[in-house]
Amino acid sequence: MIDSMYYFVDWKETQDGKVANLPEDVDYMMVAEPSSISDYALFDCVVRDEYEDSETVESVSDYLHDLLESSKDYPPALALIRNEVLSDQAVSKDEFAAQLIERLEFHLQHQRVNPYFMARKINRHIRWNSKGGFYWIIGSKPCFTKEKSKGKIKN
Repeated sequence: MIDSMYYFVDWKETQDGKVANLPEDVDYMMVAEPSSISDYALFDCVVRDEYEDSETVESVSDYLHDLLESSKDYPPALALIRNEVLSDQAVSKDEFAAQLIERLEFHLQHQRVNPYFMARKINRHIRWNSKGGFYWIIGSKPCFTKEKSKGKIKN
């Protein structure tokens, strides 16, 4: 059975830099890390079989797992927590989990009042993907100018 699971995984140093200390048959994506100097990070892993915790891999609580799964339906929550929990000092996994839970609860509970929205890309000259796709906007600085002679809004 293939499941997506969340783990705190220790980093492993290699000649190419640090990588998640996971078996080669595990696909993974980093979700967040407590600091650039931490010796672990939070990963979303695709696990093909039952995977046991070890010295380098620790599964998150069921509650944090549920919040992370819920945030997949509201991506701004994941995007925002990455910066909100980032620190300049190392923190324990328990402290990091508590920060993640607090910030995820906040963003998931305040979806209706936050100014985040999906917008269609209209300009293909901007760096990301193709014209016509929809993207989450979690902050913006409108860059509209008004042409004095014609009274038109120009982007």
